[in-house]
Formats: sequence, structure tokens, C-alpha cells
Amino acid sequence: MARLIVERDWSRTPLGPIEDWSEPLVRALELILHSEFQLAVYWGPELILLYNDAERVPLGDAHPAALGQPARVVLGEIWDDVGLLLEGVLATGRPTWSEDAPLTRRRWGMSEEAFYTWSYSPIFGEGGMPEGVLLVTTETTRRVLGERRLQTLYALASKTANQRSAEEVWEESVDALVEDPDIFAAELHVVAGGAVNCAAAAARPDRSEPLQRVSRLSIGEAVLAGETMIKRVDGRDVPALLMPFTVSALSPAVPVLVLYLSPRRRLERGEFAYTELLVGQIAAAASSAAAFEQERDRLRQEAAGQERKRIERDLHDSIQRQLVGARLVTELTRGVTSDDPVRADRLLGQLSAQLLTASAELRQIIAGKYPSLLRTQGLVAAVRASTERARLAVTVEGDVGRFEPAAEGELYHAVIEAIQNAFKHAGAGCRVGVRFRRRGDRVAALVYDSGVGFDAGSAARGDGMRNMEERLQALGGTCRVRSTPGRGTSVRFHLPVRGR
Repeated sequence: MARLIVERDWSRTPLGPIEDWSEPLVRALELILHSEFQLAVYWGPELILLYNDAERVPLGDAHPAALGQPARVVLGEIWDDVGLLLEGVLATGRPTWSEDAPLTRRRWGMSEEAFYTWSYSPIFGEGGMPEGVLLVTTETTRRVLGERRLQTLYALASKTANQRSAEEVWEESVDALVEDPDIFAAELHVVAGGAVNCAAAAARPDRSEPLQRVSRLSIGEAVLAGETMIKRVDGRDVPALLMPFTVSALSPAVPVLVLYLSPRRRLERGEFAYTELLVGQIAAAASSAAAFEQERDRLRQEAAGQERKRIERDLHDSIQRQLVGARLVTELTRGVTSDDPVRADRLLGQLSAQLLTASAELRQIIAGKYPSLLRTQGLVAAVRASTERARLAVTVEGDVGRFEPAAEGELYHAVIEAIQNAFKHAGAGCRVGVRFRRRGDRVAALVYDSGVGFDAGSAARGDGMRNMEERLQALGGTCRVRSTPGRGTSVRFHLPVRGR
């Protein structure tokens, strides 16, 4: 920079010939040229720019044309942000300080957002008045981005850590990713059997302009290549990273994470290292969820076996006792029918009572686990029929199809328990409703009321609540209660299922 300054014809600039420069300007120039820090001097009423070698980096494409230009010209796109600060220092002689301030500059052939900590300090002339401004700059972009990305990685890990299915991991992942201001949108696609399905998608709420999406063909190409690909959308302004990854070597499905990045950020090695960490966290969470599902299925089968044994014990202890007694009465009746009609009639009455008792106990055992309408028509029909039979005014909406009997039975009992609790505690005249929804192998049921509500944060859980939670947790599901005083209560059930 010293050579460029010496060789330049300054006589055509507001500074005049270099040999006529004032001593304060020359001293300031010597100071910045002999420093490795990013330093610059703005001199005179027009704030003519002089700078050292280190300052060429933040100037980017503006170097070397920026040398000797007025600050308003050099700082064109950010003049509105910093112009008043510069002119204020020249007018008042008071320094300024800005820390980690974002500025968008045209450099490296693009408009790039960068972060700087800088100070404007007055340079006093021979008359004791401010005649120039000393700029001391440190670019903090890497540190700011590093802290921002650590926050995103932490949010991603927190949101996906305890998810119990890959679908939940996908949904929580994209929500966490768009918390990074440099990620405009995120999508998670699953490629299986030649089909590309979007499993989850999210976008930043402050992204108002249209965002073109990458094609399914491009996603398929990334899977075939087996590596990260870059596509550009929105008139080639927005870079999109397509990153296929593996959750399980045994699964034929290939997830593909698509990130739509800010066009104000250069795709450097650091960006790719960051996105690889994101993919690694998502893959690890999905792998943990898959392991949980496998263990849940094993426990479900084990629980089903234990339940079958319990029913066998109930049948043996209760029904068989009644049937054995009925058989004995039958034998006694056969022997006295003709000789003692009165005693025979009494024995037949006893036999009838025992058979009725056995039938009632059998119905209780069967209905307690799996009502007949639930077995024949499914969950929604059984819930609707149960509320109608009890003459409860309940709105039942949605459909979930059929799934394995154990899950249908447990969800049925949990929903009925929640409805009963609503009518018990919500107050007179409240509305009660049930809404069912199914997405893939996840079933959701929402029981809500418009009643008096309660403080869910401080209220103790009753036996009914614990009963609902235990039913669902035994099958890998969840039960969440939300309530606000005066605004009603909602109970939301989620349960992983398998179709029939």
C-alpha cells in the first residue's frame, strides 16, 4: 500500500500534492502503514480514504479503486449505517465504538454480510481541531458465525434427543435448523423405492420473498451420487445444499437434508464442515429413535404375551370355577329329576344363576380389554358409540383406520378416560370434543373441552391422569395435558402404530 500511495498523483484529489500534506496527516499515515492491524484514515471534509495492507481484506472488490475516494463513495451501500458516525467524530472530536455490528458489503463478486468491531477516533490537525478520523477495525465474522452455529447445533441436539420415531426427528430437526438466520428453509426428504417423499419442511418466518424448491429429480441425483450437491434456486441467487445420509445400513430408505442458505454467505470450507455436523446430529438422533422403536416392539410383544397369560389366568380362576360348579349341579339334577321335582327345580335355578354369572364375568374380561365394536369397526366408531350409549354430548371427528388390537384398545381406554374426566371437572354447559388424526405410523387423538380449566403447572396428577399415561407409555406413546384457567383443557395422545 505504501508504494501505491507514493506513486499516486494526489494533486487531482482534495488532499492535494503529497509533499503539501500536513504533519498530522503524514504521522497518521505512517502509523497505519507500519501496523498489521486493519487501519484506515479518513481525511478532510470529504473524508478521503487512505488505508494499509490489512484493510484491503474487508474492502474486497473495492480495492484499489477505494484509495483516495470520499467515504460516501467507498461506503456506498453502508453509508446510511456509518456515515453519521464518521461525520459526528469529525464534527465533535468524540470517538465511537461498535461491536459485532453486521454490515453488508460488495466483495468477492457478491454482496456479503460480515461482522465488525470498530472504532472511529478523531485525528487533530495543527490548529487543534479534528481534521480526520482514524478507523481501527477487527472483522469478527468467524466468531459471530461460530457462536451462532453452536446455538443451532445445541437447539438441534436438544429438540431431537428424546424423539421416539424418525418422523419426529425429521420434524424437530427442520424447526431447529431455521433458527439459524443463514438457513432460509430446511427440508427432509426420504427416498425409497424410487419415490421421493417430503417428510418435513420449515422456513424462516422473516423470509417473505418466494423461494423456489429443488426438484425431486435433483434429490434423486444426490442419492445416486452419494455425496453433497449444490443447486441454485430463485434465479440462482439462493444456494441449496442437498445432503444424503444413512440412518441404518439395514434400511433401503435414504434421507436427504436440503438446506436453502443465505446468498450473503460464501460457501467456504467452514460452511461444509458446519452442515456435516448438522447432518451427523440428525442421523444420530434418527438412529437412536430407530433403536428405541425396535426395543419398543420387543417390549410390546413381551407385554402382549404377559397380557395373554393374565387373561388365561382370569378365565381359569373365574370362568372355569363357575363352569365346574354348573357341571356338578347338572349331574345332581339328572339324578333327582323324577324322584324330587322340587329339589330339581331348585338345582336348575342354581345352574341358571351360575351360567349367568360365568357369562357376565366373561363379558367383563373381554370388554375390559377390547370392546366388541372396537374389534369390528375400529377406534373412532367405538368411541362414538360409547359416548352415545352414555348419552354424553361429545363431538367426534376424524378417522385413523385400523391398527393392531393392543394399540387400539389402549388408546380407546385412554380417550374414554379423558372424556369422563372432562365431564367430571369441566363444569356444566361445556363443550367436549375428540379429534383423531393419523400420519403414517403415528396416530394422534385430542380430547378437548371449553370448561373452567386449571393451572396445569401446579395441579397434582390424579389417578386418571396416571392411568392414561401408563397405558400409552407401555406402547411407546405419550400423553400431554394443557390447560389454562377459564380457557378449557386439552389432552393430546400420540401413539406409534402398525396398520392391519
